[in-house]
Amino acid sequence: MNEDKKRDGIKEIHKMCKAILKLQDSDFEEVEKMIEEQERYSHPLKCYSAKKLNEIGNHNSKIINMLKQLKEIITKGE
Repeated sequence: MNEDKKRDGIKEIHKMCKAILKLQDSDFEEVEKMIEEQERYSHPLKCYSAKKLNEIGNHNSKIINMLKQLKEIITKGE
């Protein structure tokens, strides 16, 4: 990366906010369906894999909830 080229943090955050505002309910629904599958995954012979996938589902659930909150906050400030 070129050291002379300085990163513009304000511009990067603005791009991220615009991207979050583009998220639609159908996007959230699609991810929530995936999360539900991750959290419900069970296999009698793959207990460790099931546990890890369940943990990933829990983590993804927290992220999607925070994204929804962030979108709501950004929308109110438009």
